[in-house]
Amino acid sequence: MSNKKAYVFILDAIMALIILTIGFLVISSTYSNKPALVTTRNMAEDLLNVMAAVKVSEICPDCGNCAAELNSICGDIKNRDNTVLELIGEQYSLGTDTGQLINEIIMENKLLPGDSYEFSLYIHDGNGEHKLYPGANQDEDKARILISSKKLVMGYYVDKDNDYKTEYWGPYLIEIRTWQK
Repeated sequence: MSNKKAYVFILDAIMALIILTIGFLVISSTYSNKPALVTTRNMAEDLLNVMAAVKVSEICPDCGNCAAELNSICGDIKNRDNTVLELIGEQYSLGTDTGQLINEIIMENKLLPGDSYEFSLYIHDGNGEHKLYPGANQDEDKARILISSKKLVMGYYVDKDNDYKTEYWGPYLIEIRTWQK
């Protein structure tokens, strides 16, 4: 009789092991398509953080050809200690078209990896939302995953033409929308 109990116990243990193994395989084999969402979110945050951290003087450290190109795009850069986001805000407050500036800084310096991502840049002032830079294909509305990241930007410049008066601008909310092609 004790032999019969041992066989039942072993058979029960084997059945439990088979059920646990099948359950583990089913759970571990399900594929979740989350990396595209995470990668797109990281791209939006990283691009905005780079624009908030890199100063204009770091883009053109030698004040040579690059500074001349940026000056030709945005006129006279009032504060070379501004970050790229602050430069965009400053140029917006002065009424300068920033599309070419954004293209020059981001696309020419290849801040976006390859051709797999698109982005658009918006500024929110007190009067609503204004699109500063459209994505190249302008397929933002058709994007399967669209991630938005925002930062508040404000600043000042010294107006040398107006008795060195300090001019303050902002605050503006700058939003970047990123999507994968």
